[in-house]
Amino acid sequence: AYHEAGHAIVGHLLPHIDPVQLISVIPSGSALGYTLNPPTEDKFSVYREELKQEIAMLLGGRAAELVYYGPEEGLSTGPSGDLRTATSVARRILCTYGMDENFGLAAVDMDTARSGELTGEVRAAVNKMLNQELAFTVELIGYNRPAIDALVRALLEKNQLTGPEIDQILKEHAVQGV
Repeated sequence: AYHEAGHAIVGHLLPHIDPVQLISVIPSGSALGYTLNPPTEDKFSVYREELKQEIAMLLGGRAAELVYYGPEEGLSTGPSGDLRTATSVARRILCTYGMDENFGLAAVDMDTARSGELTGEVRAAVNKMLNQELAFTVELIGYNRPAIDALVRALLEKNQLTGPEIDQILKEHAVQGV
């Protein structure tokens, strides 16, 4: 429940993230729960800040686990799918879109990024980006513990929450950005 509430609060607070429409802690397939925020409009071009906010939301579950359970117990296998997706987004920012000032404008073939001569550089740059977004997200969640606590209580009671229910809970518990 904390994991999914972490995704939801980050999605709620970041301006480039589509509104969360459903949170569920009912296991589905290999997922123990999920947070659903379908796109509200078609996009043909995406900006770096939007991609970074997508990474932050993807890391919201891991960040909530770290905030609530600490750096040892907060490391679980729960966010494995989120980490794969966040890594993919960060790699595209670096290698496909040329959106990192330190990595440069040159596009890098994904095969080269994964197993070629630039593998170490790409991995280091991806990890740096992910760690920056995780630190931001941990801070965001730390500021909003009362709202997350309220979401978790409601999730444990009902197993899933709809967009209007989420909005109502977050309206009742002041949420703040960093």
